[in-house]
Amino acid sequence: KKIRHILKEHKIDVAIGFQDGAFLTLALAALGTGVPVIAAERNSPSRFDFTSDGKYKHLRYNSFRLAKNITIQCPSYVDLYPKYLRKKIEVIPNPVFPPPNTAHPKGKEGENKTLLSVGRLSYQKNYLVMLKAFSLIADKHPEWDLVIVGEGDHRDRLEEFIAENDLNERVNLIGYSKKTQDYYTNAQLFCLSSLWEGFPNALAEAMAHGLPSIGFQNCAGVSDLIEPDKTGLLAKGNDNSDDLAKVMDTMMSNDVKRAVMGQNAKEKIKEFTPAHVYDKWEQLFTNIAKG
Repeated sequence: KKIRHILKEHKIDVAIGFQDGAFLTLALAALGTGVPVIAAERNSPSRFDFTSDGKYKHLRYNSFRLAKNITIQCPSYVDLYPKYLRKKIEVIPNPVFPPPNTAHPKGKEGENKTLLSVGRLSYQKNYLVMLKAFSLIADKHPEWDLVIVGEGDHRDRLEEFIAENDLNERVNLIGYSKKTQDYYTNAQLFCLSSLWEGFPNALAEAMAHGLPSIGFQNCAGVSDLIEPDKTGLLAKGNDNSDDLAKVMDTMMSNDVKRAVMGQNAKEKIKEFTPAHVYDKWEQLFTNIAKG
């Protein structure tokens, strides 16, 4: 009742429900008011393959019949939705702000190099497979350390793996940090080992800093940003430490390749400049309000 009251009292032109749960609440409140509602999806539909929500997938999709439009973050997601929803879909990525500083993928002579990752220590981010991959090539690359910035409920199991594999001197779990920009600037390579993503903000930020990146070919979102042999490399499939170790090894072994790919990454990410993304939202609002 409160949502319905707000929609009427303020004469709302367009309302947005972020995530499917919030959308359904909003859409039901808006019934009969004439206020069009956008369903703003913030995750790839492939998440249903990895979570218990998968059994409710079709119920969630059917709720989107109440939406005027559906916004998703990557073009590759369109075909993952049922055909009856695709005409409603608009692709609007997240904005990526230009960073104040740039990374140096080659690194400095005589100094250790950093393989960086940023994200929650959670099931989705799949950091255990990254640790396993790093452990396979760590001895071959003694000048490289792995730094992970983020906090989460998987910390204990990650710390256990690090201790069991004698990686305490090579892996640093930073935890939450307000200085993430500094970690991007001081790294030479970025890795995101997620099972799925929506719009991978950490990856986009790394690329904006000029970092070449690696991830999995079958990870939704990651494969939309990383162009193989241009802005980074993609390991085969998903959740495979052996394949991830191979691309880690390739990138760690070639300073020139990293530098070239880092520069390409900076150029690639310019398509997500805030002004460009805001224009897409404004155009969508305008079209719905006129309709």
